[in-house]
Amino acid sequence: MIALIVLVILLFMGTFTRHNTVANLVAFGGLAYLVGAAGPKTTDYATYESYYQSVGIGTPYFERGYTALEQLFSNWGCDYATFRLALAVIATFFLYIGVRRFTDNMIFFAIAYYLSVLFLDVIQIRNYVAISLIIFAISFLKEKTWWGVGIAIVGCLLAAQFHSIGYVFLPVVCLRLLPKRWLKPALIVLMVLVLFVMMLTVVVGANYVSAVLGKIAGIVTSRANLAARITSMYTDRTSLFRIVGLTFTAFSGALFAFFIDYIAKFSKQDHETFNTLLCGFMMSFYALPADFLAYDYSRIQRNGFLFLIILAAFYFEKQPQARFKLKLHVGAFFALVTVTYFFFTCYLWRVTDMIPYLLLR
Repeated sequence: MIALIVLVILLFMGTFTRHNTVANLVAFGGLAYLVGAAGPKTTDYATYESYYQSVGIGTPYFERGYTALEQLFSNWGCDYATFRLALAVIATFFLYIGVRRFTDNMIFFAIAYYLSVLFLDVIQIRNYVAISLIIFAISFLKEKTWWGVGIAIVGCLLAAQFHSIGYVFLPVVCLRLLPKRWLKPALIVLMVLVLFVMMLTVVVGANYVSAVLGKIAGIVTSRANLAARITSMYTDRTSLFRIVGLTFTAFSGALFAFFIDYIAKFSKQDHETFNTLLCGFMMSFYALPADFLAYDYSRIQRNGFLFLIILAAFYFEKQPQARFKLKLHVGAFFALVTVTYFFFTCYLWRVTDMIPYLLLR
C-alpha cells in the first residue's frame, strides 16, 4: 500500500506544490523506494540475487561497473536487498539532478514516469541505473561547451558499464554539435534512414543484422557475453503487429515533440534545452530496425520516452502564459502518447503483474 500512498502524495503535490524542493525529494524518494525495495516476487529478482551471491566465481555475467559494485557490497557483507536499495538510491540521485537541470517541474515527470513505464524498471534495475546516468549526462549538452560534451560522453560510457544502452545515446552528442539550422533536417533524414533500414532488414534477413550487431557489441561492450547473446538469444523475432505498434509509438512521440516546437514560444536558451531533449528522444528510432530481431530492443524506445516526459514537463513550466485551451490540447496529446507507450510496453514484455505490484507494494 506504500506505493499507492506515494501515488496519492505525488498527485497532491503535483496540484499544489509543483516547485517545492521537499516535494521533489519526496517524489523521487518514492521512485527510489519502489525500484530498490522490490521483493523476491518481482520478476528477475531471483536471477539478480543468484548472480550477486555468486559474484567473483567464474566469468562475470553483467557489465563491469555493475559487477564491481556487486563485488564491493559483497565484500562489505551486504545482502542483495541492501545492495539493490543502495544502487537504486544512488541512481535516483543522478536522475534527480539530471531532471532538475532540465526543468523544475519535477513532480510532473515523477507522476508520468510512475504511471507509464516505471513498472518495468522495477524489474530491470540495471536499465534504471543506466538511464538515470544518461539523463544526467545529456543534461550537460544544454550549453554547447567542451566540458559539457566531455561530461556527456563520460556519463554515457559510465552508464554503459551498467547496461549497454549507454552506447546507444552517445550519438546525442553528435546531434547537439550540429549547427541549429542543420538539426531538424538531420532528424528528418534519420527518420527516413530508419525506415530504409527497416525495409532493408526485411530484404536481407534478421540473421544478417544480428551478426552485424554481434560484431559491433563484441568490440565496444563491457559485458563479456553480450555478443553471444545478441547472435543467439536476442533473435526471437517480433510480430508484425508489434513492429507496427512500436513504429506508431515512435512517430507519435516525434509528432508530439515537433508539435511543441511549433506552438511554443521559447527563448533562445530554452530552445537549446528543448533541442537537447528532442535529440535524446530521437534515439528512440534506433530501436525500430532492431525490433525485427527481438522485443528486448524496445527498451531503447522506453528509455527515449523519458526524454519526452521531461520535454512535456519543460513545456508546461516554460509556457505559463499559454491559453488554457491550448494547454488542454497539449495535455491530451501527451496523455495519448503516454497511454500508447504504456500499452505496447505491457504488450511486449508481458509483465502486467508489475502494475498491481506498484499500487499494492
